[in-house]
Amino acid sequence: MTRRVRRLELLVLIVAITAWSAAAGPKIEVDKADYDDGVIREGAKDTVSHVFTLKNTGDEVLRIKQVKPG
Repeated sequence: MTRRVRRLELLVLIVAITAWSAAAGPKIEVDKADYDDGVIREGAKDTVSHVFTLKNTGDEVLRIKQVKPG
């Protein structure tokens, strides 16, 4: 094989490995990232809640270590 073909094969291999490693790992998918509670009076006795649906679309375990309200 010529040197040029070897270099092309090496380049294709590097690109394939880079693309594979970028796609690997956990990936979180959220159905709706925002939720508006509207206006809530201070001291109101009503409880406000909302359920966010999360899905791991990656190929490894997804660990949620911290959640911060916004």
